[in-house]
Amino acid sequence: MDVKGSWLIIDVKVGGGIVVVLKREAREEVEGWAESNNCKIVDLQRMARQSMRYAAYGAPLRYAIVTIVVGLILKIVYSLGKDSGSIVNYCEQQFVTQHDLLRQLAINLSSKLPIAQRTRLIINVQGEDLPASISGVQEPMQARILSISTGESFASRWCNLKVPEVEVLVLNLMSKTYTLPHFLEEMQKLKILNVTNHGLYPTEFHNFHLLGCSSNLTRIRLERVAISSLSGPTLALVNLQKISFIMCKMGNAFEELSSDNSNIWPGLVEIEMDYCQDLVGFPALLCNNSHLKRLSITNCSEMSELPEEIGNLTSLETLSLRSCTKLEKLPESLTRLEKLNIHDISDCLSLSELPKEIGKLGGLRRINMKGCTGVHEIPTSAKELSDTQVICDEEILYHWQDFSNVEINVVEEDRFETIIRISSFH
Repeated sequence: MDVKGSWLIIDVKVGGGIVVVLKREAREEVEGWAESNNCKIVDLQRMARQSMRYAAYGAPLRYAIVTIVVGLILKIVYSLGKDSGSIVNYCEQQFVTQHDLLRQLAINLSSKLPIAQRTRLIINVQGEDLPASISGVQEPMQARILSISTGESFASRWCNLKVPEVEVLVLNLMSKTYTLPHFLEEMQKLKILNVTNHGLYPTEFHNFHLLGCSSNLTRIRLERVAISSLSGPTLALVNLQKISFIMCKMGNAFEELSSDNSNIWPGLVEIEMDYCQDLVGFPALLCNNSHLKRLSITNCSEMSELPEEIGNLTSLETLSLRSCTKLEKLPESLTRLEKLNIHDISDCLSLSELPKEIGKLGGLRRINMKGCTGVHEIPTSAKELSDTQVICDEEILYHWQDFSNVEINVVEEDRFETIIRISSFH
């Protein structure tokens, strides 16, 4: 990604790139450059104006936002479509960040109604306390989506907000310590909680246990949060389907659990752990979940082992261990995962071998081994695999040449990324 004044270059690696025009006056400057570099142009201001026209004619806010997002996606898909066969497990590694212009559009459109009547309530806190316009509201609010953004100086003095209808709660914060709003206890309809810390250090919650009060929670996403402890109510969220830990400090939160906590999040379908740099091993207690379908542990540089209990995840369909650079071995119990469909071990630099009975994974349709430079031999049982696609680079291709039963898809190595990865590993 590169920034040139009033425009932004996004390298998509296939078929050129995307140029996002941030200011209208930069359009002419961009067109020649984009054409010569085989790039597509996305004009955010033009798309925003088109969405404003939709809103002016009374269209709901969702149509305005969808117009922008769909337009952007179509641009990207078009640029990738020319060589889609070469794109394997790439798009899911990308992140889309809402542009300030789009965010302001959403705020403006939702601010037309009185605060208590808004279905989307966005609160931006400047300083230590909530705005008087919010704290002064006495009646119950109708908001179904509530977003609260606070800065480093916020004192966690929450007023008694009545928000019984909230289904989605977004908390953006920057402070080292944070107290979750006490009105979480009254959000019985809350389904999605997204907490993002934009500060430099992981945030510690004084009352993490409050997460267990919302029994209808289906999704929790925590970014740059210190997970100090996990209490009984938090672990007993029976409706929780997905939990994400992004750049979180995991500490000993799972290690301190006893066998009495064997039924953790019984309805969980997906676990995501990304850039959790102090995570050394996956908690064995989380391997008792019979419903878990997707497990993603990526970019966790200290992750060195998986427990043998991983074989108990009998419903697991996707296992991603991408860029866990210290992971040395995969447990043999992995071969009991009969429903495993996708296995990503790309850029696991320390991995030296695959499970000897990998051929027992009859449901395996894709294994991504790009960058597995430590693997020098493929087990003979791999000849039992069928309808399996192996994604690898040329170095790994050599080891698969005798296995005609699998389809090999060679991806080109990004040398710059490889240098960065190896240097960070050492």
